[in-house]
Amino acid sequence: YRINKKVRVDAPGQLASALGLTLIKENDKVRYIQGPYAKYDSLTVVGPLNGEDVAVLRHMMGADAYDSDFTDGQLRYLNLWDATLTQDNANSYNGYGVDEYLEQDNWVGEYMFHNCNALESVVLPRTVTEIGENAFQEAFGLKRIAVGRNTTRYTRDLLQKLTGIEEVGLLAQR
Repeated sequence: YRINKKVRVDAPGQLASALGLTLIKENDKVRYIQGPYAKYDSLTVVGPLNGEDVAVLRHMMGADAYDSDFTDGQLRYLNLWDATLTQDNANSYNGYGVDEYLEQDNWVGEYMFHNCNALESVVLPRTVTEIGENAFQEAFGLKRIAVGRNTTRYTRDLLQKLTGIEEVGLLAQR
């Protein structure tokens, strides 16, 4: 990878500032991101994340958080193993042109990675217990997904709708 960045956040909603990015909001939703988000092709995040942080990640992975249009994001590898997803009913990440929220802690939300075509490999947080419906829909570049042993709930169609997946791995806890 060209740029392998590791970033630590201490509170939800800090990812953009930790990466030197500026959020442009419209109707209290992330509409655009300004800054060098497209330069990253590998990112490891440590700490708590909310819906606004997921919006940042979506832009970086090639799909905006407003209406799932394509961005120039080039993030191919995302490691969230030491991150946590925190419930956030205030900040949507709009996975499919409709409001999508992190409805509970430790949940990969519905349509969270929708249309994120730059993404090739993702390591989900070790604390994730559930993967929402259509979480990876139309993420056509995705080849590898790693989950922890806490992930025990997901929709039956999760793997049926994924095309191009070469590997789904189960990671042991430390």
